[in-house]
Amino acid sequence: MKTFSAKASEVERKWYVVDAADRSVRLTGKKETQKTYMSFSGYVGGHKTESVQQRRERRPELLIERAVKGMIPHNRLGRSVFTKLKVYKGDQHPHEAQQPILVP
Repeated sequence: MKTFSAKASEVERKWYVVDAADRSVRLTGKKETQKTYMSFSGYVGGHKTESVQQRRERRPELLIERAVKGMIPHNRLGRSVFTKLKVYKGDQHPHEAQQPILVP
């Protein structure tokens, strides 16, 4: 039995819109006050920590992007899949020409 690998020209791509406005994100095993995100700028003293509430106020789309990035494979395929993810704050997006399908 041969393994089927679809070529990029053979794949029919579709756009989907998922409205998460009234849905709460539950982090497994931690309350939102305990979960922190860390970043490092590369300079001395460049460590920054941020709670979920602070990140939600600053850039809420980063919460979804980081959660999805942790779920996909950590290799070349995962990186190419992640580039296709578009997350926007609010219900406005610049992709009406692609005729996205609304996912309930």
